[in-house]
Amino acid sequence: MHPCTFLALFKWRVTKLRLLVKRLLESCFNMINCIDRLRILDLGVFASIVITEIFKNRLKRLGSDSRDPKMMRSTKMLQPS
Repeated sequence: MHPCTFLALFKWRVTKLRLLVKRLLESCFNMINCIDRLRILDLGVFASIVITEIFKNRLKRLGSDSRDPKMMRSTKMLQPS
């Protein structure tokens, strides 16, 4: 297989995995539920590495959003008084 073809196939597969994980994250109520659903799919070692990285990045973003003063103000405004 030509290296360019291999690289294109690799990028396509990663993109498909990211979309799958994104859909699962949107449909799951919690991370444990998502992980269980992903295990059922049995996507292989490569997929689990990609999925783990996506979860780490998502958790980092959630953590930084919760400490962001702008986010804190906007969530306080949404709370009923």
